[in-house]
Amino acid sequence: MPKTLNEIKKLSAYPDNFEKAINFIKITQEYTQDVVAAIEKLINASQPKRHSKPNDLERLAHVAQKYMPYFVSGSFYEALQATATVCISVAKQEREAQMDAFQRVVVPMKSWIQEDYPRLMKDIKKCYYLKDKMDRSMASVEARKTPERLMRAQEAKNKHQIFFERVKNEVMRYKAVHRHHMQCLKVLMLKNYQFERKAKDEFLAAFIKCEAEINAGNAALKEAPKYTTVEEIDLKESKKDSEKKSKKKAVEEINLKSDKSEGQKISKKRKKTEEQIASIKLDKPEKQTDKKEKSVETEKKN
Repeated sequence: MPKTLNEIKKLSAYPDNFEKAINFIKITQEYTQDVVAAIEKLINASQPKRHSKPNDLERLAHVAQKYMPYFVSGSFYEALQATATVCISVAKQEREAQMDAFQRVVVPMKSWIQEDYPRLMKDIKKCYYLKDKMDRSMASVEARKTPERLMRAQEAKNKHQIFFERVKNEVMRYKAVHRHHMQCLKVLMLKNYQFERKAKDEFLAAFIKCEAEINAGNAALKEAPKYTTVEEIDLKESKKDSEKKSKKKAVEEINLKSDKSEGQKISKKRKKTEEQIASIKLDKPEKQTDKKEKSVETEKKN
């Protein structure tokens, strides 16, 4: 009994590992698109440009360089110079790391998405087309065997077999393309790590220099003569006036206290003197006639 077309298709079906490999490649293509888009945002370098806009570090360096001429020397000039130098250096390294990551990571992964994968899918589609053509020619032979049909069926079978072997090798090779993508991501992480470590060291050196200049500037300010402002002079004068007033008031209080104490002493002394005078008793004065009589009596006795 001749075989039907469906039976022939089942007999000539591709092996499971081939079908599974194709499905895995499709899944790989889906997530690789998202990965590449995320990497492009991360490195911020979709395509190399001759006149690209300055990034944040370069803008900061330009500002520092702009104000450096206003400070010919000193700690602030040195701090501006250190800031401009480290920002320019780190910005340059960042651009170089981004371009390197773009060439070694984004370009190969994007090339597989935009070129290799569509070409493989096109070949797989053609392989299925040749298989269907082979199955139909074999079904035609099953329906009625003729030399022409047998020849066409054999030609279709040979053509499909040759093309299938080539596509099968491609499918099995691209089945492991995710390993290559993993290597690309490893390169990206390594480049970022190297850049971040070097940038960290340069920023630390710039920080140490700025800190040293600031400390030196503070020490110089302490040693330099201090120029007082009008407000400070007025404040000092007001302080002096208040101090004078407070001293004057204190002296007046002291004088007042001393006057009181002297007055108290004098009054006490005066009172004591009056008491002493009052305690003294004076003898009564004798009359002149009494003296005369006493003298006459003494003469008579003699």
